[in-house]
Amino acid sequence: MERTPIEKDQEIANSLKPEEIKESLSLSIRDGFFASIFATLTGGVFLTGFALAIGANALHIGIIAAIPLVGNMFQFIGAYLVNKKGKRKPVSIKSATLARAIWILMVLLPFTFKWLPPGQIITGFLIILAIGHLFGAISGVAWLSWISDLVPETHRGRFFGKRNMIIGVAVLSITMLGGKFIDVFGDPIWAFQILFVAAIIAGAISITYLQRIPEPASPPPVQKENYFRTIFLPVKDHNFRMLLLFAMMWSFSVNFAAPFFIVYKIKELHLSYTFVAFLISLNSFFDLLGMRFWGRFSDKVGNRPVMILCSFFATFLPFGWLWTSADSFSIYLLLPMLQIIGGFFWAGMNLASVNMLFGLAPSENKAVYFSAYASVNGISAAVASLGGGILGLAMAHRGLDLIVIQIVGLKIIFLVSWVLRCLSIPLLWRVHEPKGLPFPQAIRVLRSVRSINSTQGFNPLLHYFIQTIRKSKSYVESQIK
Repeated sequence: MERTPIEKDQEIANSLKPEEIKESLSLSIRDGFFASIFATLTGGVFLTGFALAIGANALHIGIIAAIPLVGNMFQFIGAYLVNKKGKRKPVSIKSATLARAIWILMVLLPFTFKWLPPGQIITGFLIILAIGHLFGAISGVAWLSWISDLVPETHRGRFFGKRNMIIGVAVLSITMLGGKFIDVFGDPIWAFQILFVAAIIAGAISITYLQRIPEPASPPPVQKENYFRTIFLPVKDHNFRMLLLFAMMWSFSVNFAAPFFIVYKIKELHLSYTFVAFLISLNSFFDLLGMRFWGRFSDKVGNRPVMILCSFFATFLPFGWLWTSADSFSIYLLLPMLQIIGGFFWAGMNLASVNMLFGLAPSENKAVYFSAYASVNGISAAVASLGGGILGLAMAHRGLDLIVIQIVGLKIIFLVSWVLRCLSIPLLWRVHEPKGLPFPQAIRVLRSVRSINSTQGFNPLLHYFIQTIRKSKSYVESQIK
């Protein structure tokens, strides 16, 4: 008789002692804390700001945004290595180390300013960035398969919600400090280089925690001669194919505009890095709050209802940006409000989509399903970022008069993103989640004050599948807390 997903989780979990599982979850949170510092200082406003400082235009920004997304295509290499070796940990750690070490070259890049023309400097910048994300993609798919075996399906929302909350604190703090540092330092290029050094150190600390996490037993690896047949399994799976279709369209619509919000703040609204960092931190703070709520709520009603609800609010965010300008009302009221709404609802969307992926990917071929999902997202997002960059470059000094509002420059990109997001939402309704509640029923749960309060309760993580702990409920609680 075929084993259920819970029985498979139990078998995998029982390959580790309860003390090892407890320590693994703690180490994963610490790893995520320092890894998020590395990611924050080498991405987002800091990466975009450095690119603008060395002369990047809208098309370059589109390419920069596309690079990590194209890099996701290389997750198939990670999946191949995982299936060939049958081990996730060495693949993840070695690739993550290379992905972070390559940033040493980025730190040395300003020393070439005297000998290389700006065009070659930007080219070198893009090459270094591409290599880093290539190895990061390989590491990422191995890590996903590795960590998903440590956390049970029914409690993933709560664990990753807690983990992401702590990561959110790191992102919020480092964004504010980094933004203030750039404004105070005076020379933005060298300020960025100092932040990149700090990122490399944080990345190295993250690796030390990652090395201490044990790897639980995994299903037998797919034989090399049969591996390439498994690549097509996600497409043959009807329900997963529907998820891929939604992910492709949604990723395209979001990433058509995503790289240009920071450019818009810096170039068109002329905001300081400190204020841009404040807005990002505001977003991160409400993302942190959202992770706690949506994590527990998704465990109660399922991931699909959370995705539907949160995607609705995320759809109208670029529409809100169309009404912003450099006046005080926009800067001090409208922009913060958009950051708050975006932070809270994107928290739910991101958390539920990852957990949906975990739930729909079968245990035997997790790495293949994860890499297929990442590749579809990466390809569509990369094309979208480049398309947005080309449109932004072409419409830099043009506009559209829509009677009630005039859309100029980067706002045209935001308008297109809004329309595409509206077209994406219906595709999500075609995805089936076996254990999730129907959307109307989930909304009734959300409207119930008693139910909302119950979603904020805490149940001991992993209690149902660690058989040796079941003998003592107090021991379970002491281990998890």
